[in-house]
Amino acid sequence: MKAEMEQKRLELEKQFGTPITRHTPTIKLPKLELQKFNGDVLKWQEFWDSFDASIHRNPNLQPVDKFNYLKVELEGAASAVISGLELTNSNYEVGINLLQERFGRQDLRMDAHYSALMDLPVSSPFTAKLHETYDTIEKHLRSLKALGENVEQPHFVFLIKSKLPKAVVSRMEEYKDMEEKWTVESIRKAFKRYVCAQEVGERQTPLFQSPEDQNTKVKSQNQKSLFAKWSGVTTTGALLSGHEESSTEGQTLGCFYCQRKDHWSDQCKTYPTVESRKAKIKGNCFICLKPNHLLKECKVSKPCFHCQRVRNHHRSLCPERFSSNV
Repeated sequence: MKAEMEQKRLELEKQFGTPITRHTPTIKLPKLELQKFNGDVLKWQEFWDSFDASIHRNPNLQPVDKFNYLKVELEGAASAVISGLELTNSNYEVGINLLQERFGRQDLRMDAHYSALMDLPVSSPFTAKLHETYDTIEKHLRSLKALGENVEQPHFVFLIKSKLPKAVVSRMEEYKDMEEKWTVESIRKAFKRYVCAQEVGERQTPLFQSPEDQNTKVKSQNQKSLFAKWSGVTTTGALLSGHEESSTEGQTLGCFYCQRKDHWSDQCKTYPTVESRKAKIKGNCFICLKPNHLLKECKVSKPCFHCQRVRNHHRSLCPERFSSNV
């Protein structure tokens, strides 16, 4: 069929002496609006790439037309840079050069990313804020790498740690060997893993009653309202630790096994192994650590922070994290 149509097209071209073009359907794309540039060095490359593709390299526009478009898309400090130039063909390249020298220099953009990282405030312990901090750090590190900077330098490790709550850094430290030193790659992965684990836990189950405070009723409020009421380092640490011991107002630090108040249950050194901990709470549920019901009857569905298994064990009894014998 296609061969016959092609043959007819060739015959018609021969008969009329003019080529007959084949028309293909076109899709009308939505009009794209350029993002205005206000002089923020961090946004220069994004603006220029868009302007370059749609206006600067457009062969159908005269330089004076491009200059007119440029003036419309600039505001604030960026607009002031070319405010004294008359709208002429020759001044278009002059204006572009002025903007490139002022906002497009590689050293200026690198300095801007460094400043943004250093000025980034310490994240609050909310999971959403931690994720926002992670995304911001990643954005600047990727941009610095694209500019040719070596982002594996040791000072970036200190910079990343300085933007995290102390409780988060402590939890991350527990998941690496004592002899192991942080690298930029490893701390980025650890931070990402921590945030993802917190999000998984929040999706699985709401905050619930701690095993150390069984006489207190379970709170039905969401995490945000609980944080608004809680105060002090220990209560914030309770939530960040990802423990089940973190749901009631006024909750204090404490270990279920040795009853000391200076560490959590999965940090216990008095009962360091899974076997010793199970022996200590013999008769209690090994998922929530509460008495009066069996493991298979437990309604807690929060996954283990260490191995992500659900309805199998409490995080302090994780066989993948803790030794089974002394």
